[in-house]
Amino acid sequence: MVPLTEAHIYAKLSKSTNLYEIKSINLWGQSLTDIQFLKNLPQLQVLSLTINLSKLKELYLRANLISNPMELQHLIGLPLEIVWFMENPIVNLKEYRQTIIRCLPKLQKLDDVDVSDFEREKADILGVPSLKELSCLEWNDTIAEESVFKNTSYDTESEVKAN
Repeated sequence: MVPLTEAHIYAKLSKSTNLYEIKSINLWGQSLTDIQFLKNLPQLQVLSLTINLSKLKELYLRANLISNPMELQHLIGLPLEIVWFMENPIVNLKEYRQTIIRCLPKLQKLDDVDVSDFEREKADILGVPSLKELSCLEWNDTIAEESVFKNTSYDTESEVKAN
């Protein structure tokens, strides 16, 4: 297990750099298994973790202003089982849950709601979304303030048709 440390950060930057001022860092190929240290970089805006995420199982991105559906392409192929996007504008996309489930075939829980068998079967039939599909996703016509916090899971096809 290789946790991210202050030494990793300074190996990539000048030692005179203040951790609180770092806005961008490339941690490519560090074989990191734990990135909790990132909480010590409050100004961080750009992070590259290429070749670090092959074993990542959980990803919590709650309340990070994620709105561009094209960003989902970076998740495709990761072995994520639990993902949280709650309180991000992206949750207001039409087909939000289905798109995320299609991107992540091992996903078991999205925004603290279990992925139902019906959702998984539908995702398996539709397959991984193409970049063109991601770029064409539509927003819900009416977005209530509380909709950012609302999450729905469907267990049967009849429940989907009813909603």
